[in-house]
Amino acid sequence: MFFRDPLGFSQLTEKEQENQQGAIRTVVENVQNYVNAHGGWTIVGWFRQGEVSDEATNKNVTSMNQILHISLLTPTNTTIDENALLDRQFVLPA
Repeated sequence: MFFRDPLGFSQLTEKEQENQQGAIRTVVENVQNYVNAHGGWTIVGWFRQGEVSDEATNKNVTSMNQILHISLLTPTNTTIDENALLDRQFVLPA
């Protein structure tokens, strides 16, 4: 048997998708708040001064803007409070 749009059978309705996105945002916000309250974040990365083309001289000149590239973002404190797990604040609802 062939179906014209087999992916359509597994797609969520618009309302289900909104509910799922809301649940994901809630969990992400809970994780963010927990990490911020328990040691914050360790950020590893690099930055560079950009260059722009100067049309008057046809040369590249140093830009005033610095571009930040984050390579790693991780909680500074990697231990988790067991009570937070028991509250299930980091788990998506079924």
